[in-house]
Amino acid sequence: MRKTNKIGYFIISNGRPSEQLTYDLLKSSNVNMDDVYIVCDDLDKTLPEYIKNYGDRVVVFNKQHYIDTCDSGVQHPTGLHSVYARNAAQDIAKEKGYEFFVISDDDIKALHHRIIENGKLKAYIVKDINKCLLSYIEFMKCSTHISCLGFGTNNTFIGGVNSKVFRQGFEYMAVNMALYRNDVKLNYSSECQEDLIASMLNNSIGKLIISPPFIMVDAIVKGRNNGGNAGCYDKENMYNTYFGTLIYVPASIRISSNIDKLTKINKGNYYPMILSDRWKK
Repeated sequence: MRKTNKIGYFIISNGRPSEQLTYDLLKSSNVNMDDVYIVCDDLDKTLPEYIKNYGDRVVVFNKQHYIDTCDSGVQHPTGLHSVYARNAAQDIAKEKGYEFFVISDDDIKALHHRIIENGKLKAYIVKDINKCLLSYIEFMKCSTHISCLGFGTNNTFIGGVNSKVFRQGFEYMAVNMALYRNDVKLNYSSECQEDLIASMLNNSIGKLIISPPFIMVDAIVKGRNNGGNAGCYDKENMYNTYFGTLIYVPASIRISSNIDKLTKINKGNYYPMILSDRWKK
């Protein structure tokens, strides 16, 4: 394994060989493309097209191996979800010797700086992603407890300067795109919302997965693009999605039923739990 102080970028993708928004974004944002990889599985029927379009930028993992070794949360794994690619991408990044690396979905259109100006929350396009991530790495080095740094999503900033993420300082969550460190392995589980589950489980034991309120990810709305796991989170699959999350973190999820509608509420207690001395024997 070679060691490198460069940042590795690993884009997990399936069924979208002709629509690589994240790849195009990195290419236009001062990122060394020699450190950018598209992570595909060997069962993807469109794999030959990926290789034709992107050549040695494509790295392939044995999907059946990860189906067999990952906790899918279901008796009969479908193999359609990104949990397998997310675990594989970590292993590939470590094999390539990256001390810090990014794992991203393939449908990121842009990153935005979120800045408070004159009492208003403003958004400015991030033009140099690599420089931005170097700042994130310096922050990550401040504590060995920071396992993963994410970027806020659109709904994170609802409420502007009064949004919870600005009041709290960060969100206990990392989805879509995140920065990882080589010395910490985060195990993703479940074919349903693996990023949410990993955030809850790891934060509760002090392996922090957080998203500071400085950078926002602009991604394609679910269902707007083909390929990937499109359709898995449609309304008819909500029962599996919600309860597939609940079985991992029953203390942090509440589900209610109203006629034909299920509602899932993340109760917010997915952060390090420190017991008071009064409860210690």
